[in-house]
Amino acid sequence: MAAEHTPIIKATKSFLLEAKNRGERSVNSQSVIDHLENDTVSSSTTTDIAPQNEHIRSKSGGFIKNVSSTTMGQAEEDNAEPISVEEKVMTFALQCDYYHPSQSLILDLGDKNWCSVFSEEELDELHGAGGDLPCGVPKELEQCFKSLTKSRQSLNEVISWQKGKTKKSSEANVSAVNQNRQLSSIMPISNRKMGRRGDTIFNSGHIELGCTEIGAAKDQTKEIRDGLLKMPIVLRDMLLLATFSPNLLHQAHVIGYSISGGCVSLLDVSIPKSFITIIRRTDPLEYPNKNNNLMPRLCPLLNLACIGKETMEQTLYLIVILNTIILLCVLH
Repeated sequence: MAAEHTPIIKATKSFLLEAKNRGERSVNSQSVIDHLENDTVSSSTTTDIAPQNEHIRSKSGGFIKNVSSTTMGQAEEDNAEPISVEEKVMTFALQCDYYHPSQSLILDLGDKNWCSVFSEEELDELHGAGGDLPCGVPKELEQCFKSLTKSRQSLNEVISWQKGKTKKSSEANVSAVNQNRQLSSIMPISNRKMGRRGDTIFNSGHIELGCTEIGAAKDQTKEIRDGLLKMPIVLRDMLLLATFSPNLLHQAHVIGYSISGGCVSLLDVSIPKSFITIIRRTDPLEYPNKNNNLMPRLCPLLNLACIGKETMEQTLYLIVILNTIILLCVLH
């Protein structure tokens, strides 16, 4: 992970925990900045780089003051200080009596709780914060898609099949939950913890770029637990582990597929600004369930798969290119 942005994320999470333990129900940017300056972010145990307080103030100040243009306009009309996205997320996190992804600095736009925190205009602006997804049909598949749309129905009987295999743990999540293990001294060494398991992990070598969670029925407890709680954390850990510089962090995307009750949604995970992880979800697409809707539903599903594949390839390209640039700089 990048030495510059990871400690700030960790320090802000610790600030939220301390504030919640004190019973606080709101937060302001100055209190977070003060905490970042006094935190162990400059300690060698957290990062190899020991930034000065001025560096932290400029970094954290720039991160904290991530104010949407909608909020800025409303604040000017009311002649008030604008409230940043980070402040709203952290204030909501402090008000939660149960665990919520906001306490891990995750803003999942598919979570209806945010409708009471942000206005409709602010949510629309946040939806566009991560940039456009590559939604076009790849040229090499255009002809294939056109031929599929002309097909009326499946001629072959659908054969059900199954494959048994244990779930795979996310290595990124394993690293995140075990990063504080240390040699026994005052406290005994902690046992190595397993990462959260995903039904599918997409990876290229050691770089994890996405995952999938599958549930049998719609609107069930597993869908809420896996799709709204587990997946956001796993995907955020993947994004942080795959990125090693602030520039790459704000350009990279990882993706997830949430499949439940015969529907699938694509999750796009990014940190476009600041240190808040934003998750955007596509509207659910239904799987074919009869012959007369096989072709109309199949093409959008194939396109959704292409979008995820292209997004992961773009992130992998950014990582490889930046690695090459760093290597050339070292050799030079």
